[in-house]
Amino acid sequence: MRSVTFGLCIGRPGAAATVGISLTWTKVAGLTGVLFLVAFALTGVGFLIAWRLDSTQGFHAIMNLLLMPMWLLSGSFFPASGAPAFIRAIIYANPLTYGVGAIRRLLYLEHPGGALDVPSLSVCVAVSVLFGLAAFGATTYVATRPAR
Repeated sequence: MRSVTFGLCIGRPGAAATVGISLTWTKVAGLTGVLFLVAFALTGVGFLIAWRLDSTQGFHAIMNLLLMPMWLLSGSFFPASGAPAFIRAIIYANPLTYGVGAIRRLLYLEHPGGALDVPSLSVCVAVSVLFGLAAFGATTYVATRPAR
């Protein structure tokens, strides 16, 4: 988390400017918050899966089976608007889509046209918070349940 914040604040502000994105302290604070939400939610999913597994290999296999499609279908590589209808439905059902959408909305605050096919910032943040709370709740339930 520190390295991402460092990269946003100090390490590469010139890189953002070369593509027409100005980084303000408000944007950096918002981006840090959204990145924390997404990291919290995905950590919860990781703990949820890892809690009952005995092997590291099984954990990595399941995580790759789950996280790779989530990442590829989050709208980070191609917009949902250009996808076929059934893929678009999967993209909008993917909670990671809303984390990526919140990042896009924050980066393009003064140019809303840069994030046209992304839900509003409030919807993106709300879904990210709900995903994080659901992952945390499910992990807490699995961790406190007695072993069989």
